Amino acid sequence: MATPNLRIVDKSAMQVEFNEEHEEGFVREVLARFPDPANTIVCVLDNFDVNSLKVAELLFKNGFKEAYAIEGGLRGPEGWQAVQENYLPPSVHVFPREKKSKKLAHTDVSTDGTNGQQVGSGEPVVPNGSIVVDTGNGFEDGHENPNYPDLKPPSSPTPSKPES
Repeated sequence: MATPNLRIVDKSAMQVEFNEEHEEGFVREVLARFPDPANTIVCVLDNFDVNSLKVAELLFKNGFKEAYAIEGGLRGPEGWQAVQENYLPPSVHVFPREKKSKKLAHTDVSTDGTNGQQVGSGEPVVPNGSIVVDTGNGFEDGHENPNYPDLKPPSSPTPSKPES
């Protein structure tokens, strides 16, 4: 599943795998990706809302200003994907990636020592030794949402207030 595109709210998303047996390593990896966790608010979204509350509490206890668990997860029955058509703008919709082949494509990964930190475009850099599968941009026909091909995101994340 693709990571939600949060550019409409001037934020970015990253994926970090959580394993209950390696909580300390998980916390170290997440903390390394944020220059100032004490002034950072994070939202945790997992696949089926199994660990999101636990992870949010763990991150808060380890120095983040605020941490929220997104109820329902990404693919749960009441999760992001289930409610996106009714409640979320098309620019943040997520769709399952189509399997192009069972063969993994190895790509050249940055060796500039960023250790997975976000650089430049706001997208996480894949750590050395990771396997990246090229699945295209995840959008059908080049549109973010095939149901709304001409719809553009608003220029402002909040609507204008009517003048009195």
